[in-house]
Amino acid sequence: MLVIEWGVCMKKIIFVIFILGIILIGGCASETQTITTQEVQENTPQQKNIEEQPPQEVEVQQQSESTQVDENIQNEALTLKEMKQQAKTMPYDDLMRENKNYVGDIVYYRGEVQQVSEISQNEYVLRVSVTEKEYFWDDVVWVDYIGSRVLEKDIIDLWGAVTGLRTYTAVLGNDITIPKIKADAVEVVIKAGDRTTEKVTLDDNREVLAKSSKGGVTLELNSLSFEEKGGWGKIKTIGITVINEMNDDLWPHYQVFVYDKENPDSDDFSVPKWDETDGWLEQGEFLSKEYPIDTSVSDSDRIKIIKVDLLSDTFYPRRAYTSVEFEADLREWT
Repeated sequence: MLVIEWGVCMKKIIFVIFILGIILIGGCASETQTITTQEVQENTPQQKNIEEQPPQEVEVQQQSESTQVDENIQNEALTLKEMKQQAKTMPYDDLMRENKNYVGDIVYYRGEVQQVSEISQNEYVLRVSVTEKEYFWDDVVWVDYIGSRVLEKDIIDLWGAVTGLRTYTAVLGNDITIPKIKADAVEVVIKAGDRTTEKVTLDDNREVLAKSSKGGVTLELNSLSFEEKGGWGKIKTIGITVINEMNDDLWPHYQVFVYDKENPDSDDFSVPKWDETDGWLEQGEFLSKEYPIDTSVSDSDRIKIIKVDLLSDTFYPRRAYTSVEFEADLREWT
């Protein structure tokens, strides 16, 4: 009997252990499943947010760009309407000399189109002279322009922002620096074909004391005047003619030397007079005028050589396009 009862007890104990084991294993599995589910619930939204975040940023950027374009269009429309009130015209010398102070400023100029370069459809680079003188336009600016075509010799009004200085290489290989403007509006005031300008011609009866031509540029010495002061004196004026037949604009400057014919290396050598003429000459244009030089000369009873160099302000160091020399007894030119 005792053996039977002991066997029964052992079976009960084993059964209880088995049940407890099942309970413990089930609890662990449930806890593991709960943790895994919790991790999934915690991680899945974060991963989803990470995956969805870039498209949200892209969408914001696209919206920002779109808004900026709309603002630009609106500002452009306002600018075109109010440009004349906002724009200012500063002297060309200030625009060139103090250019950094004006970058970003809205300016207005009326000028003559000197050159048109087409970059692409409706996109142009213009060179425009913005100072009107008696017979020609002077002071060139570089203009970036998008719009309807304009022609050389058109008279235009332009409004735009100063963007700095622009350096380009001329036909002769020298670098030229001019103010640069990004035009917001360009209006043709007088079409090139409608302009009625009187053709100025050279005086065929002008006196030519000396003449030289080089590289499409002709220089003439036409006259001089001398003031005698008793053994010395002053060359008061010289008359020169400059003809530009090269394929580029030219701003002539002149330099005058005076020295003895018999002893050109002596100390009797005048201080060179360097000065500018009235402004730019386009291809086919000329100037013919007297200019004051007030150059002192000693030993005026000796035969002198008058040398005139024609220079360009765009070269540095300055070099001569061409030169003329004239032998003179200055006492005959009083």
